[in-house]
Amino acid sequence: MLLVAMTACGEGSTPVGVGPGAAGPTGVYVSQSGHELVEGTRVRVEFTDDGRLLASAGCNTMSGPVETGGGKVVVRDLSVTEMGCDPARHAQDEWLAGLLTASPAWRMDGERLVLTANDTELVMARETVPPLLGTTWVVDTLVEGEVASSVPTRATLTFSADRVAVDTGCNTGGATYRMTGNAIVFEPPVLTRMACAPEVMAVEDAIVAVMDGKAEVSTDGQTMTLSNGAKGIRMTAG
Repeated sequence: MLLVAMTACGEGSTPVGVGPGAAGPTGVYVSQSGHELVEGTRVRVEFTDDGRLLASAGCNTMSGPVETGGGKVVVRDLSVTEMGCDPARHAQDEWLAGLLTASPAWRMDGERLVLTANDTELVMARETVPPLLGTTWVVDTLVEGEVASSVPTRATLTFSADRVAVDTGCNTGGATYRMTGNAIVFEPPVLTRMACAPEVMAVEDAIVAVMDGKAEVSTDGQTMTLSNGAKGIRMTAG
């Protein structure tokens, strides 16, 4: 993916995590409150051990060197991937990039991280990693090459030991599967055969295409992506 450089407006060159008060935030945080987000999305911010910030808001990934001294989160040269998304998610990416490049103030409220800038107070909790089995994974994004689109219905996958239950938002059913390395090999899913609106059937077609044989698995905290060739579905733990 191409990267677009965005320059922060922070001042000074305080070393990472050093400054008046407490040490800077570490680890991964996900949004709880403070800004109305596109349905099915969340803000995720990670402070890495090597002094970088990684962030996302449901579409593209942002990254850059970060300094947290003096009670500010200062991101230098923020880069943003260029995946195509629907207008609402693009606008949300722009909002998050604007927040991060405004050198927001940070404070810890117990285990919660609070970022404040641009008349916004974003409250974030430490991320927990859900198990694959027994978790209801809600499909929130369809991926076709470098283009991502939102899902107009609630579609879910729920994995048990050797079977996955599927609800496409129209039809229901399931398939057997097996794990192999960082991939899942699906047997052909068996679903009911009800007809639904074209945009809902497009979601079902995408899920079935990803479950056609071997799908690569990538996880990012509470998000899991299944990819089969150019097609993919991104899911969040429900």
